Amino acid sequence: MIYKLIILLSFMTLSLYAAQLDSKIIDADNSTLEALYKQVEMKKQTDSDTLLQKVLIKKLESFDTEYKVNGDVNTTITGEVEYRKLLKNYYLNMQELFVAKASLENTEHTLLLLQENLESSDKVESILTQQLQYAYHKKKLLYSKNKVAGLQKAVDTQKELISSNLMRIKIDKKSLENDLSISYTSEKKLLELITKLKLEKEKFQLLDNLKETNDVIAMIETEQKKLQEVKEKQLAQKFLYFTLYLQQKNEKVFDIQTEIKTILNQMLLSPEFKNSVLNFINSLSSEHMGVLTTITASTNQSIQESITDLLNMLNKTLFSINDVEISFLKLMVAVLIFVFGFYLGGSYKKYIRFVSTKSEVISGSTTILLSNLGYYIIVIIGLFISLNTLGINLSSVALIAGALSVGIGFGLQNIVSNFISGLILMFEKSVKIHDYVELSDTLRGRITDIRMRSTVITTNANIDVIVPNQNFIQNNVVNWTMNDSIKRFDMHFGVAYGADIKQVIQVIEDAVKNSTFSDVYVSKERVTRVLMTGMGDSSVNFTLNVWIKGNEIFNPKRTESRFLILIYEALYEHNITIPFPQLDLHIKKDEESPINV
Repeated sequence: MIYKLIILLSFMTLSLYAAQLDSKIIDADNSTLEALYKQVEMKKQTDSDTLLQKVLIKKLESFDTEYKVNGDVNTTITGEVEYRKLLKNYYLNMQELFVAKASLENTEHTLLLLQENLESSDKVESILTQQLQYAYHKKKLLYSKNKVAGLQKAVDTQKELISSNLMRIKIDKKSLENDLSISYTSEKKLLELITKLKLEKEKFQLLDNLKETNDVIAMIETEQKKLQEVKEKQLAQKFLYFTLYLQQKNEKVFDIQTEIKTILNQMLLSPEFKNSVLNFINSLSSEHMGVLTTITASTNQSIQESITDLLNMLNKTLFSINDVEISFLKLMVAVLIFVFGFYLGGSYKKYIRFVSTKSEVISGSTTILLSNLGYYIIVIIGLFISLNTLGINLSSVALIAGALSVGIGFGLQNIVSNFISGLILMFEKSVKIHDYVELSDTLRGRITDIRMRSTVITTNANIDVIVPNQNFIQNNVVNWTMNDSIKRFDMHFGVAYGADIKQVIQVIEDAVKNSTFSDVYVSKERVTRVLMTGMGDSSVNFTLNVWIKGNEIFNPKRTESRFLILIYEALYEHNITIPFPQLDLHIKKDEESPINV
């Protein structure tokens, strides 16, 4: 009695001193709390603090800090039914354990805040309320600790029961397969129903129908709870498969582990709960399948999971084109296909050229036509495959290309013109590889390559000149080797007035005839001639027409030089004067201005 009076006096004097934690409230029995309740009732004014104090005192009177685990933990396992029940209780207790641990952490945090508020409070009238709140949460903390300890003990016991009965439980595989099939069917139906309900919710939200929207949301939550229950059944069924394969020491047990992990990831569970279940399964695998086998399988699974995670990361959307999501993986594959198209086209080009060198039937121009045409076809096919890999509809690409065709026609007119000209050159064969052509007085040489846009001409100075293909179509082109390798060269020279014309002609013709030039060609139609072409200001002009055969026709300057030297030496030898321009100056005598010389 004296003890209770002391506690009451301490309660009554709380408002007269600085706020401190009072452990006596926590340890008070029900009769003491009842006396405190009556003391609070005696207050004249009734405010929110008074009401809260009454509620807290009643809560403290009825608070039981002891905890008892629901269900029989030490169940005797005689068959599959009891084993299933054990698995279910283990799962439920595990869930409750992690919820209790979270509650324990929250209660500890709340107590710290209450303690700080109590010690810093300067409101005398609220100190008793805060003391009662602290006492309530202190008892709640004790209850949470007892609950965590009880559940942890129950879970440990159930794990031991599972482990000890694992190898002797007989499991009906056919019945298990049927149950799992039913679960999958139920899951599929629930997912379809949830999808439909979500569409309904979206419809009512657009119509601003709040009541129907809330009703559908409630239905979705109900179906999601059912789906969660189905996943729990699947988890238990997969564990039974896990047990069955462990009994058989079948390595499929590791595949089941992966499936269990997948189911756990699909459920609304904390990471700690998932890890705890997986660790327990791994320990069972190590115990019954061997540590080395388990480590090897775990390593393989980790590699597969890493690959899967990498693929998932690469499949994340980077951007969208016409509502088509483009991921990094798609983009990378498309680029690789496009690059491979270039590589394949280049390889095809090399192969055609290699075959043409071994064949006498395939000409150089045919080789270029086949190689270039095939190359571009392969590259274009590679481009289309790349676009298809990205998921881009080729019909939309064609539509865009058609819309841009006018702009492209103007902007890329020269490129398109050169491209078409290249095709004409390849099919028409007016100029071919190795032909010696002359496009202007300063550009002549041998064609070494005909491409889709341009043609490469190698001059006698071994300079490669890239000429747009349209120049061969629009301008005049001299092809020195189109029909045969015999060409006529015209060398122009002059002699002084007074020279014997017939002698000049004879001297030059004899000089050519008696020369050692083996490339001079003479036939009935093609003969060497010297023609008088005019009478200039200071010379009589002649032209030597001589036919040349062979490769020397491709060196016109060198050929002309040889014959001009021959003409000069022949004229010089026969004392025939070669004139040069002269200007006669006539001086008229002026009588008034005599010129002295």
